[in-house]
Amino acid sequence: MRQILLTVLSIVLLIIVIIGTISTIDLTIDPKWRECKVVSVWDGDHLTLKIDGKKVSAKLAGADAPNAGQPFYRQSTAFVRNTTDSMLCQWAVVDRDGDTEYGILRFDDGARAGEELNRILLREGYAWWDLDTSYDSSLEDLELMARDEGLGMWAPRGDSDGS
Repeated sequence: MRQILLTVLSIVLLIIVIIGTISTIDLTIDPKWRECKVVSVWDGDHLTLKIDGKKVSAKLAGADAPNAGQPFYRQSTAFVRNTTDSMLCQWAVVDRDGDTEYGILRFDDGARAGEELNRILLREGYAWWDLDTSYDSSLEDLELMARDEGLGMWAPRGDSDGS
């Protein structure tokens, strides 16, 4: 009986230590930024980047843009192509799924230097917030602001052709 009690107490103590350790882990993102060039734009949130001479399949974390066949696909994709054309950028990975990296694309030069494409798309209504890949809860606020202001895909019908 005493052995069983000691075993149970040991397990409880171990659980307490594990829970205490988990609660002190810093989950904030401190990404490693890498220089990159946008090679192609598949849609508003899916790009091919060239990093260190290699092509990388990249999805913008926290932002989900319309796919082919969905309303506002053409506008969102064109916006990303125009915004990223000939721009020096930085890429930081926040997650991976197979060969696809989820991350943050930040501009190094031009009028948008220092800005993140992920945030721009949400703020201007070219994408909606994606909770599953989000790295920052403030991204939801950017989508809500775009909705409130009727920007991009959130514009009243007639202000945008929506295709």
